[in-house]
Amino acid sequence: MNADDTNIDYTDEDGVVTQLDLTALVQNLETLTTIVENTDGTFTYTDEDGGTTVIDVTNLETLTSIALNADDTNIDYTDEDGVVTQLDLTALVQNLETLTTIVENTDGTFTYTDEDGGTTVIDVTNLETLTSIALNADNTNIDYTDEDGVVTQLDLTALVQNLETLTTIVENTDGTFTYTDEDGGTNVIDVTNLETLTSIALNPDNINIDYTDEDGVVTQLDLTALVQNLETLTTIVENTDGTFTYTDEDGDTTIIDVTNLETLTEIAENTDGTFTYTDEDGVDTIIDISNLETLTLLAQAAGNTDAEVTAGDANTIATYTDEDGSAFTINETVTALVENTNGT
Repeated sequence: MNADDTNIDYTDEDGVVTQLDLTALVQNLETLTTIVENTDGTFTYTDEDGGTTVIDVTNLETLTSIALNADDTNIDYTDEDGVVTQLDLTALVQNLETLTTIVENTDGTFTYTDEDGGTTVIDVTNLETLTSIALNADNTNIDYTDEDGVVTQLDLTALVQNLETLTTIVENTDGTFTYTDEDGGTNVIDVTNLETLTSIALNPDNINIDYTDEDGVVTQLDLTALVQNLETLTTIVENTDGTFTYTDEDGDTTIIDVTNLETLTEIAENTDGTFTYTDEDGVDTIIDISNLETLTLLAQAAGNTDAEVTAGDANTIATYTDEDGSAFTINETVTALVENTNGT
């Protein structure tokens, strides 16, 4: 059948194609008749000449059924009265069954044996043709190899040039485009009316998104509902037993026990001036700070007592001795103020 669904293409041994047009054949054999179901259970048949015939099938209706039995051997026929008659297919199959064979021989021929045991040798060597077609490595030619190994090249250059279309589109300085078709015809395409200028920005109130369209109309998108819909609320509460209760967004609670994370250390001063440090594992470390201690001395100068310093005391009030044993004197100027009996 041709791709046009109208002709049958017949190709003979020489490759000559003959088309058989089915149009006249169909028109000659085509008949236009109709059959319509009426409301009273009858049918009206209209023939090619327009003649009508009423067909009453009410008296013809029989309710019967036929089906293959589950044993795959019998056909069950059920008549109008519900009586089942079985038709055994065994004898039918045996009577109609034909046994034929076809065997490939070693010389490339086949031996066909018919139902009566007659044999026919079929030689297909002259029928076999080995041809191939492939794109050449030059990507320009198609190589066709016939049964004798002869290669014929089909140059695709002319085919491509015949079917190739060359068009261009160029952007002009005024915002338009010039399109040139295969025949050299030009069309100016103006896209300026297609351009749209819009903007979207967060409003200073930090609640709305302002969308400005091409006409400058501002539409506000309130984020409040969006945030409330996506917001998640979780809590964590310290319990009295040293654990914490964490509640997620779905209200599910998880107990967090941090007692195993707590570390207990201790440091104590010893009587010999050292310190004992006890870590979390109970290991003691002695810390000796004697090398860090400095010894200084401040002594009251001779002639001064713990009593109030009065006029006439020596200017040296104390002697300071540092860690290296160096002594330094501290001098003070001592004055006295006495109230007289005359009010001066």
